[in-house]
Amino acid sequence: VGLLAGLKRYGEEAEKAHVTALLVAPDWQKRGIGTALYTTALKHFKAEGVRYVQVGGGWPRFWPGVPANLPAGLAFFQAHGWNFDHTVYDLTQDLRKYITPPDVKLRIAQEQLRFEVATHETIDDVLTFEMREFPGWVDHFQRVAGVGDYSDIVMARDATGEVVAALATQSKLSHPSRCDVLWQPLVSNHAGAIGCVGVAEAERGRGIGLGLVAWTTESLRDQGLTSCYIDWVFLTKFYARLGYEKWRAYQMGELEL
Repeated sequence: VGLLAGLKRYGEEAEKAHVTALLVAPDWQKRGIGTALYTTALKHFKAEGVRYVQVGGGWPRFWPGVPANLPAGLAFFQAHGWNFDHTVYDLTQDLRKYITPPDVKLRIAQEQLRFEVATHETIDDVLTFEMREFPGWVDHFQRVAGVGDYSDIVMARDATGEVVAALATQSKLSHPSRCDVLWQPLVSNHAGAIGCVGVAEAERGRGIGLGLVAWTTESLRDQGLTSCYIDWVFLTKFYARLGYEKWRAYQMGELEL
């Protein structure tokens, strides 16, 4: 009648845990079941030395935060002292209509960027980049590479050959164990995904990230996929330049134990 999925993060986020999802069957709501599940989880987290708990997030991910179309869920956590201070979005794009804007293509040429998918021989270049620039994403790139999906990792190299940006995708060729498009039946049965888009801090402002996403979007389109999904997005205006639209919204909150 009720389920709470929670997980603890290790490594750099050893003091942080996630309430991935809290679900109570409709006929059993308002009987204290959700509160009992919630209280049990927090006791466990405290015993494990957790300092901060986030609603949503973690991996495998269910929701980034509390879905905006579930106001009762938001009210539940607010009643337990949670502070919700910003909103993130899942985005989608109809790949059948996608064309990279001319100004983006021009910028790619001006910056002398080269985009390529990773291979067994070049995956260490990407992992080294991620460990330096985005250590919180290293686990995801290792998961993708770990099932042999090297071609689902895309990198940008500058004129010197240095890796200056990278992202991960889910494509037609992805290993069946991957769950990057959790809501695929709602988005499209022929949907790909883009995530963990990161540009080296010293290289930002050159259009590298936009070019990388555009090149990858074209690649997914050319595979015959009909839509692309990007989850947990703050920079909606950035992706809107390539036609990505808001699909779902989530309220983001954290509690200090």
